[in-house]
Amino acid sequence: MNTKPSPDAVTLVTVVFEPEFDLLRLQARSLARYVDQALVARILVIDNSSTGLRTGARRRLTAAYGPLASKLEIVRPDDLLTEPTATSGWRAQQALKLLIADRVETDWYLVLDAKTVFIRPTTTGDLFASDGRPNGGVHSYAQHPLQPQLRTVLAYSGLDAETLVAGFTSTATPFLLSTSAVRTLVADLGSRHPQGFSAEFERAGLTEFFMYTAARLTDGETLHDITSGEPLESPTVWPRHRSGAQVRAVLDDAMASSTTTVAVHRTALARMDRDGVLAVARFWVARGLFPSTAAALRFIAVYRARYYPAMVLRRLRARRGRAS
Repeated sequence: MNTKPSPDAVTLVTVVFEPEFDLLRLQARSLARYVDQALVARILVIDNSSTGLRTGARRRLTAAYGPLASKLEIVRPDDLLTEPTATSGWRAQQALKLLIADRVETDWYLVLDAKTVFIRPTTTGDLFASDGRPNGGVHSYAQHPLQPQLRTVLAYSGLDAETLVAGFTSTATPFLLSTSAVRTLVADLGSRHPQGFSAEFERAGLTEFFMYTAARLTDGETLHDITSGEPLESPTVWPRHRSGAQVRAVLDDAMASSTTTVAVHRTALARMDRDGVLAVARFWVARGLFPSTAAALRFIAVYRARYYPAMVLRRLRARRGRAS
């Protein structure tokens, strides 16, 4: 069992693409407000957009990190890939979260989605148990929509699905990864395919966080070694939460819990009704992320105006890439 003390600092990693640029800027603002500066060694943003963040967008994003701005590094997928990337955009983003380990200088890195925002002061004690194990939930996948993906990973790894489907680590962010364990995993998978890690990850239909835990189990560790079992993932407003009542229920539950993060899915923010938008705006204001409800509503209005054009452009470029 890991009984090492909690690390002094971790690296933060977020993968972002076009529709999420505004959400990432909000995340940066929340980091500046709530996250202990001593906790953050570096911030690595993987810009997975088609053309890359423009100069003005980079400048605004950097400014949003406030006192953490000097720790920001923006990298492109080509900076991480030495072989052709996975063909699926969704799976490619997952692979990038593992490939980034070669750029990480700390023992642990915390993977965030662009939609993740911090809503309470966050220190090392919120990420790690007193015995040094990372926090992270364990739950049943017996009725979970991701059960097929978990079974795929377990079969690939030669692990007992019937036992582990009943209790396995969360696949949601925030998620803490051991840098050394990820590097070992990437090297192992890369050795199994002539085109390297990304090609094997795509070929086998793997899922990043499931595969990380499975690899550690294969190495002889137990779930108790890998995680404290204390949930770390964000309460999330999903696309199915369209009404104000549904949105408020998620946000109220978050405030009643000890979570330090909340997420609003990009599609949910684009589709929810007026009452839902108002609920999100007021919540962000209450957490100090905007000076007024009007300012938060303007942010959401701009986001919604950009969302569908960005998604359409992204899909068109992806089709052209596959055709070339």
